[in-house]
Amino acid sequence: MSATVIDIFDYCFAENGLTAYRLGEALPSSSFISWLGEEKYKKMANFILHYIADLDIPLKRLASLLLFQAMDWIRRLTSFIVAEHSLNSATG
Repeated sequence: MSATVIDIFDYCFAENGLTAYRLGEALPSSSFISWLGEEKYKKMANFILHYIADLDIPLKRLASLLLFQAMDWIRRLTSFIVAEHSLNSATG
């Protein structure tokens, strides 16, 4: 029988950033918004959107694309941080 990806690598992350595996075991997952809190999330999102809107750049469409890419990167990073925190909390 062939090995699966989660057996080959120590850490595996789904493309959606919501599921992670460490040493073949699924890590606990949670929502970034529920971890941060709705009010803090709205404040952060409003700040980022306002900051981007106020930039004086020639191509606003490019800024929108970069914003979504950055938000996706932030979502993946925070998903990893929350998963590691949950794992460390669970193991003592």
